[in-house]
Amino acid sequence: MGARACGPCQGCCHVKEIPSLGKPAGRDCRHQGPAGCAVYADRPRGCRRYTCAWIDGWGAEGDRPDLLGVLFEMAPGPFGGLEVRGVELAPGAGDGPAARARLRSWEEVGARVRLQRYPGPAPPRPGESASAGPLTHGRGSGMPANS
Repeated sequence: MGARACGPCQGCCHVKEIPSLGKPAGRDCRHQGPAGCAVYADRPRGCRRYTCAWIDGWGAEGDRPDLLGVLFEMAPGPFGGLEVRGVELAPGAGDGPAARARLRSWEEVGARVRLQRYPGPAPPRPGESASAGPLTHGRGSGMPANS
């Protein structure tokens, strides 16, 4: 496990809070760009230590958060067992067939599963900037709810 690399995925850069950078959850990090993190080699400790379930070896290539539209995190449950938290990277992404199948697969192995709906502001209207909307970096970002 751990042999995977983030590649073009920047899902955690959008949904995670990064206090050392003053970055709230649900907003793009100021260091994000089309090619990835501009400060990757010197990124903060919180970024360096974070791993999502996909990086930890769960799922296939198509389950990478930017492709699936949902970032999954695993943690010990409060009363034992496994807790899995999914965070949508775009509004409605957790309703897509592939994401629903992944949620069911976690439940089938006895995990407590929670889906957090898209944590960012409402998507921009036509003609508005997309900088604060759905994940705008990485292949497959901003996937429609039923793709």
